[in-house]
Amino acid sequence: PDGTQFRAVSRLLETESQAKRNIAPEFNRNWKIVNHGSKNGLGKAVAYKVLPGAAQRMFARAESVPGRRAAFGLYNLWATQFAEGELMAAGDHTVMSQGGDGLPHYTRNDRSLVDCDLVTWHTVGVTHVPRPEDWPVMPVERARLNLIPVGFFDASPVLDLPVGRCHNHRDGTSHPSKL
Repeated sequence: PDGTQFRAVSRLLETESQAKRNIAPEFNRNWKIVNHGSKNGLGKAVAYKVLPGAAQRMFARAESVPGRRAAFGLYNLWATQFAEGELMAAGDHTVMSQGGDGLPHYTRNDRSLVDCDLVTWHTVGVTHVPRPEDWPVMPVERARLNLIPVGFFDASPVLDLPVGRCHNHRDGTSHPSKL
């Protein structure tokens, strides 16, 4: 009633067109890659949570030459069925391409992603606006993508740490004076 609640919503992305997704940091959007064939001790399917860092999409218009050649940059996440030879997000010859190769071509038939050999493609984009400190050598520009196991364990694996000087999970103590 006072705006402090939220609800986590999960939705199965069943086709390649549904799996063309963009991050939405204002909603904390993330994705899970679920293996329904592998269950944990709680009977739930194991998964990996794809947690993107800040990643902008391409600045170029989609109809521009760079936009057509690098159309993978239109979305942060793509998913495809595994197919031999589908290796390059932009296609085999990006620089000489007129566009439409790579992921747009791979997903043109909108194949089902349900219970298939899944390939996920994540686009991490940064725009480097040079600073005086970046010349003559740019020190670093960070981009991030985390894959976090979900449901691989029945409980937190850190609860089974060996007894140490500052913790003893076996008897519930956690302070050196109590050991």
